[in-house]
Amino acid sequence: MAVLHVPAPLRSLCGGCEQLEADGATLRAVFASIGEAHPELMARILDEHGLRPTMAVAIDGSILDQSGLTEPVSTDTEIYLVPPIGGGAPPWVPPIGGGAPPWVPPIGGGAPPWVPPIGGGAPSRVPAIAGGI
Repeated sequence: MAVLHVPAPLRSLCGGCEQLEADGATLRAVFASIGEAHPELMARILDEHGLRPTMAVAIDGSILDQSGLTEPVSTDTEIYLVPPIGGGAPPWVPPIGGGAPPWVPPIGGGAPPWVPPIGGGAPSRVPAIAGGI
């Protein structure tokens, strides 16, 4: 049976198990088998399109791309889930589909309100401190 190694942040979704075993000829079949017993775990790994973009999967030490669900597995295959690590893109990245980031000044010109005025002083969005700095 293939062995799926479950990272600590996801263990609560499979009864605290560090490893799960399942049969299957492909990664998709292994995930389907595990999903029967642990649907909450599979919901964090897969979406309607396949592997979630936030989850990486490694088979026997090789990270797979998003088409990796068809990867063949054998009875001695080791599968590792690699969840996202803290950090990544800052929260101000605009959503997919467009829109200007919030730090882009409006069309029409002028300095953004967070740029200090010529001659010094705090940007207009920074409150003044009584008595100065």
